[in-house]
This record gives sequence, C-alpha cells and structure tokens, in this order.
Amino acid sequence: MPSHAHLNEQVSMVMSGVVLFRVDGRETVVKAGEVIQIPANVPHEIEVLEDALAIDVFSPVRQDWIDKTDTYFRR
Repeated sequence: MPSHAHLNEQVSMVMSGVVLFRVDGRETVVKAGEVIQIPANVPHEIEVLEDALAIDVFSPVRQDWIDKTDTYFRR
C-alpha cells in the first residue's frame, strides 16, 4: 500500500502473517495477534512481509471505501 493519509483513525490487527507499517517515518513490524493504531491525517504505508490477514477498523467509517473513490488503493 503506497504512502497515504486519511481523515480516519485506523486500528489494524494482524491475524496471521507479518506486515511492516511505516507511520510518519517510523517503521513497526506487526505480527499475528498484534495491533497498531494510526492517528487520523498521519502519512503511512504498508508492506506485507509474509502472506497476511489483517482486520482494519476506521473511525469514522471510510466513506471513500464505500464510494469506491480510494484511488490510491485501486492502482
């Protein structure tokens, strides 16, 4: 996932695999069972290091996902 930011706070829980989150210039490796919180409006990018399943929760709801206008995600 390329670098981007959104108005929504994000909480991501990695259920399996390993994911590298780059949040505001800092790198954090998140493994199965671990959680990361990304504040609203903070630039971040994601790199999957091992096949992964993750649950992302946003507050407020990601209207751009509902409207399918999240063009950075649909390259």
